[in-house]
Amino acid sequence: MAHQKITYGAQRLKYVLWGMLLATLFILFMLWFRSAFPMRVRIGFFGLFFLTSFFLAFPRPESWLYPLIFIFFGLGSIWVDLEPFHPSLATLAMFSYFMFYLADRALWNRPIFIPSLPVKLCLLAVLVQCVSVVVSIHYHGQHQLNAIREASSIYLFLPMILIIPTLCNTKEKLVRFLRVYLVAILIVAFSGVFQYFQTTGVSRIGMSTGYVFRIRVSGLFRHHNVLAAFLELGVPIAIALFFKERKIKWKLLALAAVLLGVLSTLYTFSRGGLICLTIACVITLFWRFRKKLWIPVVIFMLFVVVLVSTANVFQRQMSLFTNPKSTLMEPTILHRFITYRGFARQFLSSPVSGLGWGALPFHWGRTKLYSFWEGRHTVSEARIKNFGGLNSMFLNQAVKGGLISLTAIMLILVAAGIALVKALRRGGGMVPIGLAAGLLGFFGHQTLGNQMHWPQANAGFWISMGLLAAYASWEVKRVKSTQ
Repeated sequence: MAHQKITYGAQRLKYVLWGMLLATLFILFMLWFRSAFPMRVRIGFFGLFFLTSFFLAFPRPESWLYPLIFIFFGLGSIWVDLEPFHPSLATLAMFSYFMFYLADRALWNRPIFIPSLPVKLCLLAVLVQCVSVVVSIHYHGQHQLNAIREASSIYLFLPMILIIPTLCNTKEKLVRFLRVYLVAILIVAFSGVFQYFQTTGVSRIGMSTGYVFRIRVSGLFRHHNVLAAFLELGVPIAIALFFKERKIKWKLLALAAVLLGVLSTLYTFSRGGLICLTIACVITLFWRFRKKLWIPVVIFMLFVVVLVSTANVFQRQMSLFTNPKSTLMEPTILHRFITYRGFARQFLSSPVSGLGWGALPFHWGRTKLYSFWEGRHTVSEARIKNFGGLNSMFLNQAVKGGLISLTAIMLILVAAGIALVKALRRGGGMVPIGLAAGLLGFFGHQTLGNQMHWPQANAGFWISMGLLAAYASWEVKRVKSTQ
């Protein structure tokens, strides 16, 4: 026994000495690495190290799908210059993951996607958009890279409609993905509320338009309207999960996501965001309580009472109802009226093919006169770094791609409708309704804005489409639920 204790003690001392030696070598390496390389190289090295370690531990794309959600919404505001492209880190993550996904499917001889009519229609929409790009380059003479980059901006995260139904092919996996997505929605909503209460003072831009507020929050995103557009997609899903989940902790998380999401949308001070989010939430609640309609009516009335009682804070949104005549004369409203009228003229000048993707935008003059707000477009002969998009996603498609690009958008809308019908027939329940209501609110906002070309809003949109396609692609009733 004594001999065994001595042997065990010697082995333990040996491991301790080896550990101390390795720790010392690691510290010396870190000191040398810090002095020899700049911060950007060090960050890239450690990023590559952790990615390699994670890949060795989880070599299949299923495990990467869940952290990918947080990468989309956490790194979508960081842009990098990779000439001639200028993608965000979220876009690069989507492209890299899709390549990894395709390689894995090819290696194991698995199908790339589950064939279904909604997925096929979305792929057809991409093909139609490619036709519009060809017309823009060879008929309108637009710069090749400009046309490709701008026309592809709203399809960058389309692989999610292929990936989600394929990898989340059981209800257990789909529930797990929805829960991870719920946490992401909660974090994004909290970031907006946190930003508002961390801000002091008054926004000068708000005062210049006649309203007093601290800030129009954007949270983890770069723009307040992008945050509002994402929450239009996310909050109805959280409402559906609140009624769908049976575990109390997930119900509480869903409720927190709903409350913080609504509050964060209010703090964006986006009128279109508030109206479209309200419509999406009302649709979801009316479906849930379709046999007791008085419940959503009471909830809606309470929400109106809260808004009226806090009209001094949210006067920018409430002015649409309290003083609509003065609102119509505000610069932001007049700007939209003037630009929309001009865009309608440009569309009618070339209704079939549009003016071409990658067209060079310009204005008649730098003045506050309303007549000079109208944007015009001409042929681009040099590379354009950033495309801002018009104030309406539908008008942007009409002006740049004409009826060809509008057909692509209509195919996506039809795909969403067919997926909803199939999901309800297969017993999807509340979640497909929340997804469809969010998509409806999102598209409603796109008539007055163009947030779909932003990475975070685009990722949220195609994730919703992918989830809806997943519910429509297999029999939910035949798979055992974990809830």
